[in-house]
Amino acid sequence: MDTTEKIVESTFRVLLKKGLNNTSISDISEESNLSPGTIYYYFDDKDEIIQAVLNKYVVENYSKILKNRKRLKGTAYEKLHNHYTESTLKLEDIPYQNEAEFDDNFKKILIISFEAIRKYESFNQKYNNYNEEYTNYLNEIIDDGKKSGEIRTDLSTWEISNLFKSNLNGIFFLTIFEDGFDLKSVLESNFKNLWDYIKK
Repeated sequence: MDTTEKIVESTFRVLLKKGLNNTSISDISEESNLSPGTIYYYFDDKDEIIQAVLNKYVVENYSKILKNRKRLKGTAYEKLHNHYTESTLKLEDIPYQNEAEFDDNFKKILIISFEAIRKYESFNQKYNNYNEEYTNYLNEIIDDGKKSGEIRTDLSTWEISNLFKSNLNGIFFLTIFEDGFDLKSVLESNFKNLWDYIKK
């Protein structure tokens, strides 16, 4: 692992522990065992490091997940089910994240991401670009489902797409604010209700 990667990974560990606003260069220095001077040699400031973290562990991971989903074969039901119930961020590039840590880390990542969207224009733009690509993919599945006779045609594609997206966003907020929230179970039961509503 080179020094830049070490700084980025160490910063991500600190962000998970302390959050976006409470993370300092001193924290990153301690976590990485690198001096503040060494860190400033590679990055101009803390915000630049945090944006590098967000690009690697959030934007790139979501883009990878979406790319893999586009390769999926099957019915509209199968594709939507996979998209919806597997919507949580799998951080494959972090070997220390075990199953027990996953739910707690996912909650923290959501909080960090929401804060970063407001704070960093470049991250906001990357998120919007991803969201546009993601929406187009969702619309394609829905349109194909209408053509194959799986999905109701009296509902607009826009209406169905936004129903899925707004439902997921609501679930993510509940994940943040409710202790002991059973994310996987809620995703599965909500998908069943959504599918019952849109199926032909």
